Order: sequence, then C-alpha cells, then structure tokens
Amino acid sequence: MSSQPAVSLQVRTLEGELGVLLFERRGPRISLTRVGQSLYQLAMPLVEGMDRLPDTFAERYHGVSADVLRIGAGQTSASYLLPKYLKAFRERYPDILVDIRTGTGQQRLSWLRDYELDVIVAAMDIAPSDVEFHPIFGSDPVLITPLDHPLAGRESVPIEETAAYPFVGHTSTHYVRQVAEVILRLHGVAPDVAVEVDGWGVITAYVAAGVGISFVPDLCLTEHDRLWKIPFRGTIPQRRYGAITRRDGLLSRAASRFLRVMVPDMSQAPRER
Repeated sequence: MSSQPAVSLQVRTLEGELGVLLFERRGPRISLTRVGQSLYQLAMPLVEGMDRLPDTFAERYHGVSADVLRIGAGQTSASYLLPKYLKAFRERYPDILVDIRTGTGQQRLSWLRDYELDVIVAAMDIAPSDVEFHPIFGSDPVLITPLDHPLAGRESVPIEETAAYPFVGHTSTHYVRQVAEVILRLHGVAPDVAVEVDGWGVITAYVAAGVGISFVPDLCLTEHDRLWKIPFRGTIPQRRYGAITRRDGLLSRAASRFLRVMVPDMSQAPRER
C-alpha cells in the first residue's frame, strides 16, 4: 500500500504528463475535476482488465473457466477439513462451481504445477521451492484402540507400551507411514504393522473392528467413533494442514476468494491480481 505523500507525488506526475488538472483541492476535501472524471471512466475498464489477467490467461492457455474453482485434496482433507470451508465459500460465492480432485501427494503437486488445479488443501511438512504453504491449524496425534482393548479406559500410555500390540497403518511406501516409523523408532518402538491400508478413515474402521491399534490425527475423529482415544500431544508432532498454491502468482479470482475464506490470517492469503 502506497503512503499518502507517494500517492500525491504520483498524481502530480500524472497531471504534469497529461497537462491537465485531475483533482480539485478545497481544504481537506478533494474531488475529481471534469477531466479527471473522464480519465477515470476511460481507465477503469483497463484496470479491471488487469485485475482479471490471471483468469483470462487461464481461460486462453489452459482452457479453465474463471467461474470454476479447482481444488486438489487428500482423502482426509476432502472428508474432514474441506466441507465447512466450502459451505462458507458457497454461501458467499454461489455462482462459482467447485471441482475437487483427490489423488496422492505427488499427483496433486503435479496437477498444481501443470495449472490443472488452483489450490491444494492438504497436510504438508516441508514445502517444495516452487509452492507456498498457508497453514491453517495443526492436528494432534491420538492413539486409538478398540473399546474392548487392554489399553482402553486409560487416559495416558507410555509410547513404549504400544509396541506390545499389532498396528494398523498406511502402506510402507506412504510418506506418513515412513515418518511415523522414524518417530516411533526414536522412542525405541518397532511397530508390528499387522495390516496395511490407505487412508485415515479406513484405518479407524479397522481399529474399531478390533484388527489393531494406530496413531491418527484428531482431525479425522468424531464423537460417534466406537474407539478409545488416548492423546499423544507433545510426544508425536502435529500434522499441519493448510492451503498450497504456486509461487508464480498466477492465482485465479475464484482461488483468491477461497483462500480469503479459508486462511484465518488474511495477510497470509495471496492477493487477487
């Protein structure tokens, strides 16, 4: 945002270049002259065209409609995080169609880089150099067990004690599984993963069925789950969830509006261009 002296200097420079008086100054009041009003009417369509440049670029070179918001999300974000933000967004901008595409983390980043997505909503630990992560909140880890499990009913459990029971976890190639195993091994725990599945929702269902125990983010748990939940905040790092955008600044108007609904700190959201 330009300071008042800088704006005044720009106005005087413009008046000098055009050779006309654009503003009438009467004490503290400033108003456009007739010539200034004519210049305003001439310039506004050009300014609005510049504001819509990212949308126009996307439509012409990527076949994307400016009235479509394309979001990439993982299963957890799509199921547990996005709904409340999309509800608020749709209430404010009912004419914008929302298209949600789910996929792996690498797939989502590839789609974003190829301009097939406007924004990703997901967890991220370290952002690649060509994208920007706008964190919303951290989800604390929780140990979940079946209701009839030996650990059920307890408010706390030493992490070392969990090694005595089989785990339900992500597949061995999943990034979350690899990070979790490193953290557990740092605490001297070598998890016995009895079943490998894909997705937090599936993991909680298998735990509820008595297959094993697991650590999950509290984001994907509800009061209706038939599970025993033991918090592990501080022992295991939070999962940080937020919005991911490209760093090139080509953000559609729909995406910019969505980020301003989603990101609590408005200064973190990229501005419309």
